[in-house]
Amino acid sequence: MVSSGSLTAESRIDALNSLRNQGMYVLELVEQELETPIHGTGFGGGFFQRVKLEEMALFTRQLAAMVGAGIAITRCLDTLSKQMQNAYFSRLLLNIKNDVASGLPLSAAMAKYPRVFNSMMISLIISAEETGTLDSTLEQLAEAYESEVALRHQISAGMRYPMIVSVAALLVVTFVMIFVIPQFKSIFDSLGADLPIMTKIVVNIAVFMKRFWFLIIGAYFAIPWVLNLINSMPGGRLVLDAIKLKMPVFGDLNRKIILARVTKVFSTMLSAGVPILKSLTIVEQSTLNAVYEKSVASVRNAVREGRSISGPLEAFPSLYPPMVTAMIAVGEESGTLDHMLLKINQFYVMEVEAMVRKLTALLEPVLIGTLGAIIGFIVIALWMPLFKVIELIQELD
Repeated sequence: MVSSGSLTAESRIDALNSLRNQGMYVLELVEQELETPIHGTGFGGGFFQRVKLEEMALFTRQLAAMVGAGIAITRCLDTLSKQMQNAYFSRLLLNIKNDVASGLPLSAAMAKYPRVFNSMMISLIISAEETGTLDSTLEQLAEAYESEVALRHQISAGMRYPMIVSVAALLVVTFVMIFVIPQFKSIFDSLGADLPIMTKIVVNIAVFMKRFWFLIIGAYFAIPWVLNLINSMPGGRLVLDAIKLKMPVFGDLNRKIILARVTKVFSTMLSAGVPILKSLTIVEQSTLNAVYEKSVASVRNAVREGRSISGPLEAFPSLYPPMVTAMIAVGEESGTLDHMLLKINQFYVMEVEAMVRKLTALLEPVLIGTLGAIIGFIVIALWMPLFKVIELIQELD
């Protein structure tokens, strides 16, 4: 009979010996890292109960300042809970304060709410509690959150204008197609003339949109639903994330954003003294891309076997440019991997900023040109039959 299960052992050899002593023949043995225990989800299970990244960055920065000033953790949490405008976050901090006051470590109290305090934060605080460096670790964590907030704001600010122009253009064209062009169709039908091909295309599209407008609205909701469905399928997320990385222009931007994020997280974890295997596990979670997650998992397995980080990274040249692997190799050799990762992060943050500026400058004329071409096509298609009518009237005169 084939069965499966889990056990805790010091090493792979100990696990095999333990199973064999029980009279079991091992077909497959998979190693798993010990995760921080989570005791329920608390308020985190609510759909509308969220803590924004900006709020988390501010909370971490304020907590670091208060801990650095020598204020007790329970008093820090009580004070910060009163300052929070987010009622959910305020209640959550009070719960954590009560747990800490009852003797629970801060890391264990926070670990009850995994949807608010991620693995990186819990691991860093565990390490800080062991080494007595909670204030400096919280400062590093605040810098990591603030870096992510700045990166997101940078991208959203650069893409805001093109998105506004795109939505406005879509609404204008939709309004014209549904409410204006059908009025011209009745005029063309009364004339009884043979319409040019351009006019037929525009009129038929307008008639379809007016008759089946509910399908257009349905598609607006159905497309995200289908993408989420594919994303939830085995291998579906990997396919979608691979497409994101291969898109023209935006694929390169996506890669740079991921590299900026993971190098910051990795640097923060290492500088706080978190073990490298645990750090790589959290880096894998922070990529937010299945292709990069797969590559980091491969690197983590290689490191577990005693290999370096830079060597396995070279197997993914499309994901990690030679500069990245070379700087990581130098950091490993010199014992300054955290500093090298921070330099890589600074480089890619500047790259993302420059690329967003270029994309914004490029997208503006492209969008305006596209909108002009669409409006121009519609205007010409509508006026061509009228020109023919004018010509016929002139011939009759």
